[in-house]
Amino acid sequence: MSFEGKVVIITGAGGGIGSATAVGFAELGAKLCLVDVNQQALQNTFEKCCSKGAVFENIRINQLDLSNEETVNCVISETVTAFSKIDVLINNAAISSKHNIFYEDFLEKYDATFNINLKAPMLLTHLAVPHLIKTKGNVINITSVGGIRPLPDLLLYNSSKAALRHFTKCVALELAPKGVRVNSIAPAAVKTDMVKLLGVTDVKEFEKRRAPLLPLKRMIDCEEVAELITFLASDKAASITGAEYVIDAGHLLGGTTPDYTSFQKITYLELYQSQQHHQYQLLELGPPQTHLGLQLHHWLQAPLQ
Repeated sequence: MSFEGKVVIITGAGGGIGSATAVGFAELGAKLCLVDVNQQALQNTFEKCCSKGAVFENIRINQLDLSNEETVNCVISETVTAFSKIDVLINNAAISSKHNIFYEDFLEKYDATFNINLKAPMLLTHLAVPHLIKTKGNVINITSVGGIRPLPDLLLYNSSKAALRHFTKCVALELAPKGVRVNSIAPAAVKTDMVKLLGVTDVKEFEKRRAPLLPLKRMIDCEEVAELITFLASDKAASITGAEYVIDAGHLLGGTTPDYTSFQKITYLELYQSQQHHQYQLLELGPPQTHLGLQLHHWLQAPLQ
């Protein structure tokens, strides 16, 4: 599989899935336009790509805030100026926060979340379409299993990802006659620092406690998701469009096949909200069949990329 001469845009390229995807495409010879709000994180990804053999001139890094419509326009125009075309658009950037319908700043957080998670991918796709038609290229949207099965206190994140799922299918139908493919990937249980946005301070401990509750008993490396992305973007997936690929270590199966046999007691992470921050307090509880035990099961199964 090769992407020699192909031009790939990746948003949210500063870390996690986005960074791993950039490195994966770099190894396969692609020219890259990398977008993130964090300049240092972008620089780190740039250096990783170069260490894998990418040519300096074949990578453009753009520190941009995708909640700003004008900067979103710059992503497409600067890519075309630098490389003359676009072959692949990876809409990966996303934000998340603990939220539900009772929060007083609901509308404010709605705008912030949907601007990044939905509006930016829609606008980027709209602007990229004329260029993708010329190259018979494709779009990959990174959604989440939270867009498939609602999860507690992630209302805005879940809703934005559900909308992105349906947007993917709608656009896939519209662009299929033009030879442009559009697909989505719904991850969960991926080893990234995004859980910090929900107040988790010890990511390694979180992953250690979460893994046993997944049917496959393991978390997912970002590189695994990146390999799925490069496959879907390649000619090997030439007949695939409007599809959704779930990569979740069996997360969506967990509600019907939980394995509690190795637990005598469980640790429940109860959230206390203060005006300034969120903090978690560990409380030892009884067996998992209790109401609080079930709450723990659902909370730990949340789709955190």
